[in-house]
Amino acid sequence: MSPTPRKKKLLLFIAITSIVMNIGFVLFYKYYVKEPLSFNLASDVINSNKALHKHYSYYLYCDTLNEITLRPDVKDAPLLPNKLIVAPGIYKAGSSIVDMNREGMYRLIFPDENNYQVIVYKHNLLSLLSSISWIHTHGNIDNDATAEDLATKAMHDKVYLTCSRIAAFACKELTQRGYKTRMVGGIAGDSSNGFDDEHTMMEVFDPATNKWIVADIDNNSIFRLKDTNNGAFLSFAQFREALYNNNLDFYPLSKDVRYDISGFKSKNDYAFGFIMERLHNKEELAKWYRRIFRNVLVEGDVYTATDKDIIHRKHPEYTFSDSLSFQHKYYENEVSGYASQHSITQHGFQQKAHNSYKSKRKE
Repeated sequence: MSPTPRKKKLLLFIAITSIVMNIGFVLFYKYYVKEPLSFNLASDVINSNKALHKHYSYYLYCDTLNEITLRPDVKDAPLLPNKLIVAPGIYKAGSSIVDMNREGMYRLIFPDENNYQVIVYKHNLLSLLSSISWIHTHGNIDNDATAEDLATKAMHDKVYLTCSRIAAFACKELTQRGYKTRMVGGIAGDSSNGFDDEHTMMEVFDPATNKWIVADIDNNSIFRLKDTNNGAFLSFAQFREALYNNNLDFYPLSKDVRYDISGFKSKNDYAFGFIMERLHNKEELAKWYRRIFRNVLVEGDVYTATDKDIIHRKHPEYTFSDSLSFQHKYYENEVSGYASQHSITQHGFQQKAHNSYKSKRKE
């Protein structure tokens, strides 16, 4: 039975309506859903990138980090030299001009494009030590790099080194700028745990104060005495006396990311990360120092009051000095002003050369 003309018209209307609705849904999805979402997402990314690429500039000095402004009023400036350490001045980095007349660390950040990290130095020793501390995070992925490779990497990235490596790098950079430097360190001796039993720092002779200053670049610190109006920084000998007399005050060189602990594992795949993080405050670090600096050394010459036999078995290449000989040899003109020689003798004193250190944690 064929449909009536009225039914034919109804079926035709339904078919046409269905076709129109389907076409409408397709067009609506294409132009009002899919395309606008795609366009808006791309627009958001573009706008976000424009915001990111506006160039973040920071000045870092000791534990401070301040955003700096560009110099659009300066129409021209010399290009930023392709070096880690440059003289003060106004420089052009990329398309931006930055005032770098203060000594210290500068970071010029173009996210997802490029980073510039530059140390501005003329004669401020503290700014140079601070800047080297800022470029470094404790780790081991760069331990095999040469000093030249490290300086190149540091122009655009952090470097990840153990204590002896960063101390050696700092000594090299400061020596090239006319400073006398040397490696210093400590050995735990009979309180060893098989992991973090040795530590390396560096000393630099400050001509402005005519004395040695010890710097623990790896732990972002130099040192002063507690509760004193004398703000002088301590030598290694003074550091150790203050440490065991509970008179040691930490002065920050930087406030960077402390540890890259991913590479520190034993042969049994034991992760040492928990051990590392226990040193994350001054109190625990001072406690660790007291264990490590039972015996101390300068350039391979050890002064120890307690563990000579233990150290000699582990490091037969070391020489040993008594307390007076050690003091006269390395700190002849130094007057501590707060502790007798007996306090040094009582607690022991040792230092060591960079290439001799074999600590699992710090080498």
